[in-house]
Amino acid sequence: MEAIEWIDRTLRRVEDMLYDDQIDEALEVLHKVLEEEPGYAPLHGFLGWAYAYFANDPSWAETHLRMAIRFCAEFASPYHYLGDVLNKGERYEEAIECFRAGLKARNPNRNALYEGMARAYEMLKQYRKAIRAYREAAAVAVDDYEVHRNLQSVKRCRKKRLALMFSF
Repeated sequence: MEAIEWIDRTLRRVEDMLYDDQIDEALEVLHKVLEEEPGYAPLHGFLGWAYAYFANDPSWAETHLRMAIRFCAEFASPYHYLGDVLNKGERYEEAIECFRAGLKARNPNRNALYEGMARAYEMLKQYRKAIRAYREAAAVAVDDYEVHRNLQSVKRCRKKRLALMFSF
């Protein structure tokens, strides 16, 4: 997908607005841009991210993230954000599939995708699969904190697995 420079500049400006807690104003700018270019995947991905993490509107987040994937399936970040939205909505099976699809996209954040998948498995009490996914996340992480967090999650899942085995 070819980048549209003026939109990308606007997205950087809107990102600053979001971090400055100007959420309504930022969303208004994004929707005006959307009227100009409704099929631009990075714009939908950005809108989905903004609705998920700033406006706390999972319905609109899901809509825009799915649109981003529809317009450009190779665009990796919407899979991660959509998987997070699905996890938060307790739609774990869908989240797992979304994270898996994201692993096939171009330049994915493998650590985040495996970690999201592991969380979904953990919530489904599929601890062996969760442990496997947390290990994968640790293996691809390049930050000591991320490696440590994922290995701690492995330990937590082992404890849960043992507790589940011995519960009567």
